Order: sequence, then C-alpha cells, then structure tokens
Amino acid sequence: MIKPAISDTSWESCLITYTNTPNSISPPQPPRNTPSKGFMEFCILDDGITIGGSLRDVGYEYDDTEAIDQALNGLSSKISIERGYGLGESIEYFINEQKGEVFIASGNGGLYMSGNEREPLKFILKEKYCGTLISARIELH
Repeated sequence: MIKPAISDTSWESCLITYTNTPNSISPPQPPRNTPSKGFMEFCILDDGITIGGSLRDVGYEYDDTEAIDQALNGLSSKISIERGYGLGESIEYFINEQKGEVFIASGNGGLYMSGNEREPLKFILKEKYCGTLISARIELH
C-alpha cells in the first residue's frame, strides 16, 4: 500500500514521472521546470477516501479505475450545490489546450491521458494508493 505523506512540503515528494509505459511509476522526485526539455511537471495529491471510495459511499458500484473515468465525465458524490466542476475541465484543459499528459492514481485505479491519444489508458495499480494523485506534464511555449 502506498500512503502519501502530507505536509507543508508534500509537493516536493509527490511527483510521478512517466516512462515509455505509463503504468510504470518511477520514484518520487521534486517538481521540475525543465526548459531545456521543453516541459514542466507538477502534481496535486490528497490522502482522502479516493474517488472510487467517495462514489461507493453514495451507492455507485464502480471499480477505482472506472470511478476516475466517471468523475472526469462529471459524476460526483455530492449534490449539485456542494460540488465542484473543475476536475474534468482542468484535465481537459491540460490535455487539449496545453497538449499535455496527465496521470491520475486513486485507490487501485489509474488513468493516463495524453494530447496525442484519443482514449485514456486505464489500468489497475499493483499497489493501492491511499488517496488521489494527479500528475501533469505540460509543454513550455
């Protein structure tokens, strides 16, 4: 089980970088702006009940991978006055407008999207991630 360590400096230890196979996760590294390579990487994480856990708490029966996909398509565990709309729109902005890459891990589910791919790559994580992690790489212009 992978448990995130949340602290004032958690951003320094939460970055996930990609290899040729997006389901291979390299060790945590600090966020980096690499102008010589033409991209910037960063991530956001929390140690909550996971996206799937949140949906299951209100009666949905999605596995963790499908729960991520459903959340990106607007499904929420909250009633309309309590919910945000930013996750799907933010990810779409990174993918379509910035021609970026996004990796999301939540529970046992993972999803990778790229501006070059039409469909997200969905997979089951080998180790459960206790929370939700969103890692993004965008091109520098």
